[in-house]
Amino acid sequence: MPPVETDAPNFNAIPIAVFSAQILGIGVCVADILNTFLKAARQLSPSQDTRLRQARRRRAIITFASLATLGFVIAGYFELQKRALSYRLWAEEHGEKVSDGLWSALRGNSTHTLQLGRWWKDTNLLRDNYGAIFVRSRRAWWSQQYFLGLTLWTVFLGIEGELLRCTYGPFSSWSLTCSGARRAIPTRTIIAFVLLSQLVGLSAAQNLFSILVALTPVPLAQDARIPADSPTVSPHHTLLPILHNAPAAISIISILLVPFPLAKRFYMLFMAWNYIIAPMYMALIARVSFFCALLS
Repeated sequence: MPPVETDAPNFNAIPIAVFSAQILGIGVCVADILNTFLKAARQLSPSQDTRLRQARRRRAIITFASLATLGFVIAGYFELQKRALSYRLWAEEHGEKVSDGLWSALRGNSTHTLQLGRWWKDTNLLRDNYGAIFVRSRRAWWSQQYFLGLTLWTVFLGIEGELLRCTYGPFSSWSLTCSGARRAIPTRTIIAFVLLSQLVGLSAAQNLFSILVALTPVPLAQDARIPADSPTVSPHHTLLPILHNAPAAISIISILLVPFPLAKRFYMLFMAWNYIIAPMYMALIARVSFFCALLS
């Protein structure tokens, strides 16, 4: 195919800035999670400092940290390969030469200038990355596994990370103070975990959260009994199941419809719900003050 619009302006700064912002966002999420790790480790009770528990916790942290690192490496490698392939396909269609390698061009050792700006303008990465799940049955099956895992894990993330601190105002007909629920993970850290599962991968986010679970033990039931007339809610109470079950059921049904033409027709709605709205909702619903009283 002959070159198309060879005189079109090329601004490499735009795609480079977008990719840099993505890497910076991942770095901010990881930094917040690591900061939460340090705070949780300092706040461990003396009962968690026995030799047996220390050894078990150390083994768990090493195992999950290794798996998370592997997840980051694999996700980064395939993300770079995917974007390099996208650029190569675009270059072939537009008559651009990349025969001496993309990495040489990025280092400035190539005789050909990368046309990242034109490639970015002509390519829809969202469509290429996630629109492909509707093309083949194998891709649809793997995509179903990812979205099902993301849906169920964010439910677990929201429940285990509950931070119920709500005191109703003087105009309320009843007063309820919710404190000490579950692991009391900060809201920004919960958001960081969800963003990490979207920007990097579910495996890396899950393994990092498993480290935090090891550092934030929940009291046993017999140690958390609270009198019936106490305004404080037990750490073992959770929200009404319908608050998680209803959106999770919608997600699962829509995910099961991936191989059918209906899902392809409503592609953007499917992605918006299963990739952004539902994960954030299920991870953060326990932190909305209005729902603090809706305990099962």
